[in-house]
Amino acid sequence: MTNKYPRLAIKNHTYYIRVAIPRHLQKLAKRKEIRYSLNTSKFFEAIHKLRIESAKIEKYLKILDTLHMQLKNNKIILSDEELDKLLIFRIREIEDFIDLSYDDILVGKTNFDDFALFSSKSITESHLNPQDIFQNPEFHKNIIANLIKRYIKWLANKPTSSLSLITINNKIQELSNEIEFEQDKNSTIYPNQLDYLLDNLIGIEIYGSSLTRDTQTGKQEAHRNKPKIEKLIQYAKKQKDDEMIKLPDTSTPWIEIFNAMVRPDLHSRNISEETIKTKKQCLETIFEVIDKQYIEDITITDCQRINRLIYLIPKKWKENNPGKKLLDVLLPDDMSHQDQAISSTSVNKYLTIFQEFLKYCRQQQLINNDLADIIVKPKVEKHKNVWQPFETEELKKNIQF
Repeated sequence: MTNKYPRLAIKNHTYYIRVAIPRHLQKLAKRKEIRYSLNTSKFFEAIHKLRIESAKIEKYLKILDTLHMQLKNNKIILSDEELDKLLIFRIREIEDFIDLSYDDILVGKTNFDDFALFSSKSITESHLNPQDIFQNPEFHKNIIANLIKRYIKWLANKPTSSLSLITINNKIQELSNEIEFEQDKNSTIYPNQLDYLLDNLIGIEIYGSSLTRDTQTGKQEAHRNKPKIEKLIQYAKKQKDDEMIKLPDTSTPWIEIFNAMVRPDLHSRNISEETIKTKKQCLETIFEVIDKQYIEDITITDCQRINRLIYLIPKKWKENNPGKKLLDVLLPDDMSHQDQAISSTSVNKYLTIFQEFLKYCRQQQLINNDLADIIVKPKVEKHKNVWQPFETEELKKNIQF
């Protein structure tokens, strides 16, 4: 079976898929292998699931390989379809800016130039003549590269983002200002991607300026946008409307999933009541820190927040602060209160239980990314218990040389 199905493994009567990641992709994937449960103890069912999961992993590795090729020279290459998604994102950015700055726009404290791609500030920083900015490809590429970075970060922070997006975002944020936009030589729909992006971004910026002016004056004037811009605006509106619709069964309380996770029939041996109680208390604390109750709402940012704030939880915080929220009693982020915080061993226990929970959610397809990989556990030194029945002086008296 091992030779015929090298990706199939079995442990405690449960089958797993196990795939080694090629060495050149391990840095991007931040792991050496992909391994997770197929949730079955039946051989033929495992084989069926193995084929499906293998196809998903192959697709993921292909994405990583493409990403490796694109980013090894600090280049960002987008497909034609991704160009339109980028333009829709810019429309949403503008509309969100107007919503968030509504009061300031009304009294004239904020205007669109504060948020425009081709703002006075960006032109001044480029040391270019304002009349020359539209003839300068490097300026355009820099503007577009910064927009792409914000777009990918926005995508990666969505609860439904894929692991490949998380990886891309992390890599791009690491590269910071070194990233450059490069045209896709295989583009068939938009052979000159830079011109296509620039032309439509100018149209979108004009739309943003008009929208801001309408907000300030309180008058909604009729503006004629280019047909392509109008189509993108409608796509952005539909996208936002779809996100606003949240069906009742799309919000799953974490406690509901936890109760399913510790069911006796899922384990080769029963978990003790004491263990269940401990795990529940740890997860209660974790969800107090991220201040969320539903599985679908957990994001990468939440996991990164846990990595940082877990060390600021006071010992016996519930017992010493009855009726208070954990976020209100966290210790200051400095070394002076270290002795009042929970120990590294406790931190390790909390994060291990949270990782186990996230992996279970992933297996049940409640979350679409491997959030467990974002959690970073501390290195806890194992103390050697050296039993010495006599004091040193006693040993000297009793041992004759």
